[in-house]
Amino acid sequence: MVYAVRKGRRQGLFTSWQEVEPLVKGFPGAEFRKFRSREEAEAWLRGQEATPQGRPTRGLVVDASCPGNPGPVEWRVYRLEDGTLLLQEGPFPGGTNNAGEFLGLVEALKWALETGYPGPVYTDSQVALAWFKRKEARAQVANPTLGARLREAEAWLQSQKSLPPVLLWEKAWGENPADYGKK
Repeated sequence: MVYAVRKGRRQGLFTSWQEVEPLVKGFPGAEFRKFRSREEAEAWLRGQEATPQGRPTRGLVVDASCPGNPGPVEWRVYRLEDGTLLLQEGPFPGGTNNAGEFLGLVEALKWALETGYPGPVYTDSQVALAWFKRKEARAQVANPTLGARLREAEAWLQSQKSLPPVLLWEKAWGENPADYGKK
């Protein structure tokens, strides 16, 4: 695996997340990705990456990160049209990745409704998508604040009559643009 940083405290190719994290964490508008090959990473740095067929160019995309289970969980939401980071929360101790994915998805939907944004909203989490469809998160979290947030998110979803479409981010489209790169 090769990491590429296009916008950060330093640009270039790197071999580990440990090298990349201090270059991009807290850097406004950071752009970085993980690649399978050096050639793909170099093409991306030059702005010549191939966009997978059918990759969306409009919508909101959500991702979460939670090293450990339970662990510190965080989530964020990007707008595909311009790569703007719209929302970011955490890290919160005692969470799970699935809880973060679900909460991020609900926060993206709230933002879309508040601003009149039509969607769609994408997630790469099949679990979060299933919980969304059921309007029930089946998460067990050690943090009481996160537990309360999950119950509030469920109640909010159950109260909504109409929401923007929620879709699964397809692996064929490449890495989810909101991805934390901590795999």
